[in-house]
Amino acid sequence: MNIREFLECNGPSLSSKIKKQLMAEGMSDEAARQAISRLKGEIYRLTEIKFPKRETFLYLKSQYKSDIFYYNLSSAIEETSSIHKCIISGLRNFGGCLPIEKLKVLSGCPQARKKKKTFDQTLHELEAVNLVYNNEEFYYLNDSLKINNELYNDNKLILYLNDFIKESLALWLRKNSLVSYEAVSFYGDFSSYIWDITAPSYLLPFIKIKADATKPGFIVADIIPQSDIGNTDIDYFIRKVESCFLEKNTRPFIPIILGYSFEHETLKFLKSKNILVSTIYNFFGEEIEKILKNIEKTLKATAINDVNSIENINTILTAVSKIEGETNNLRGHFFELIAGHVVSNIYAGIPRLNQKIAHEGKKAEIDILIITSKEIIIYECKGYINSRLVSNTDIEKWKNKISIIYNYFKSKDEHSNKKVVFNYWTTSDFSDDAKNNLMEFSNDLRKYVVRKMNGNEIFNYSKELNLENICGILKQYFPYNNKAVRTYL
Repeated sequence: MNIREFLECNGPSLSSKIKKQLMAEGMSDEAARQAISRLKGEIYRLTEIKFPKRETFLYLKSQYKSDIFYYNLSSAIEETSSIHKCIISGLRNFGGCLPIEKLKVLSGCPQARKKKKTFDQTLHELEAVNLVYNNEEFYYLNDSLKINNELYNDNKLILYLNDFIKESLALWLRKNSLVSYEAVSFYGDFSSYIWDITAPSYLLPFIKIKADATKPGFIVADIIPQSDIGNTDIDYFIRKVESCFLEKNTRPFIPIILGYSFEHETLKFLKSKNILVSTIYNFFGEEIEKILKNIEKTLKATAINDVNSIENINTILTAVSKIEGETNNLRGHFFELIAGHVVSNIYAGIPRLNQKIAHEGKKAEIDILIITSKEIIIYECKGYINSRLVSNTDIEKWKNKISIIYNYFKSKDEHSNKKVVFNYWTTSDFSDDAKNNLMEFSNDLRKYVVRKMNGNEIFNYSKELNLENICGILKQYFPYNNKAVRTYL
């Protein structure tokens, strides 16, 4: 079997595998090496990704960027233990989609280190062959690669659970005086690596007193909101910890990793590396674990009638409000469910939640979708604090999203003649630029209708519908104050 036949039979492959096959058929080591080095014609070497130990990835021209190309390439990255594997593994574990901050955490790559491939370099190589791609807000794993995280195929859910555990851990560290209260950072840099949590600690074993200055140690922590966490899942964390430990002049630090559960061998391995590893139950106790399970079940709902009750949302928000910081990030996710309950009292159809659509290679997610015999009604929901206004940039992003969603429904015969209505609801308000943008946009439209509501208008609307429970939740957890100092993000 020659090299071309091998590639036709097995698909794109590492040069070491091809060499092994040639030697098995009687070729000497040197002859096999020379045969690979002299390749020409329709056999190509992948130059965009640099593998360890001078490995090369070979493929036929006809195989480039095919499903088998991406599958074998990701397998080759795993087999060679290339640093690229951490980004691929992280994306798989988080439903194939991540914001840049969390991707940096899971990458195992430094921001800048001598003789080490940086995060930017690694990501650039993956993007060069479209193994990873982005849409400005999120980074995605190539669609040819199957996502192995069946439990969390909704990346919004796993990111929410990640944020909840992160906020809970930060609060625990502060309350137990393990870190400087005001110095806890999310997605902060320690020793050139990004972590979910970084915080200086002035505990006695950490500090170093020199002249008039006291230098602290650090606590760094990462969250993996999954069960049965294995060695592949924590490989990035081990790389970061060992690199920091070996780096000269790194301050003393305690690495912490939290997850739902770990495989037995992985747990032993982490402990052998002197890492503080714990499950959610062991670290926080039964109460937090129950809250997380309730949140998981509630946010998995795909239709508003799947949500237990508005009283259950109130119970969750009560727990969440005790944990979150001033950003309102945690409770904001539940505004979609509250809005869903409101609109379920307006239309005959059942509101669907978090519907993912794709049209001509472009993806979009619909927060709330209602389809009737004559209309398609769509809601974009933002549970913001008062100081976070919907900005002109937010509206521009929404307009791009509208285009994808509208074209998607109009391409379907059963929906092509229906009226399409787009709504933007926020618990805060709109900046002046955003209001002007929406007004001009609405006046220019002929194809579909665009509407908006701020926090005060949503509250009054709910009041008109006699939704007392909804009004109570909005008043307590999403209070509207038009005199608040506003920021534009």
